[in-house]
Amino acid sequence: MRANVMSASVRLFLGLAVLVLTARTVRADEGTPPSGMRFDWAGAELLPLSVNAGSVPSWETAPTRFRAGLGGMLRGPRLRWTNVYWTPLEVGGFVTGSGSGSDRIVLMQVATEGGLHLPVGPGTFELGLGAGLGGLSIDYGNDCDGSCAIGGVGPMLSPVVRYLLDEGRWSVGLVVRGAVPLRVPHGEWLSTITGFGALVMGGVEVGFGP
Repeated sequence: MRANVMSASVRLFLGLAVLVLTARTVRADEGTPPSGMRFDWAGAELLPLSVNAGSVPSWETAPTRFRAGLGGMLRGPRLRWTNVYWTPLEVGGFVTGSGSGSDRIVLMQVATEGGLHLPVGPGTFELGLGAGLGGLSIDYGNDCDGSCAIGGVGPMLSPVVRYLLDEGRWSVGLVVRGAVPLRVPHGEWLSTITGFGALVMGGVEVGFGP
């Protein structure tokens, strides 16, 4: 399951990257975008919706697939060029459910993010990939010492897709962000992690520039 999710994420990222790069040629008749770099001070994502994926033992009840919760991502300055951007540091997470038990999801991550962006209609389409460290625990049962969970701790990828409306000093838009652990320790973190799990979150973003 872990390999299938990672393979699908990579194929989607590469496919959308090709779309972004080729679309610039299609829009060449609209003029060449101005060169140079734009500096955004900060941004915030509000991510209240989630979808989880992973594999639990056949005798266990899988966690509820769609969950609402409290999630977000804060980022520092972002550097934007004609078709690419880079965010040196971003920190975020997602929490839902009670303090313990089979309905809890906890995500914490810190990353650096880079990607592609292209004007599409009245706004800007962005395709990015964050890489850093984090922990994800998606509880599904109580047969372990405490609670059982799928997820991972350590290196983590965070693919992201945005559509932003840019109004000069600020921007607002929709965002879909994933959290894909690259290591499953099969041991205690917040719960007893027994297998791979991934999380996809959706919400809105606001950014501020000079």
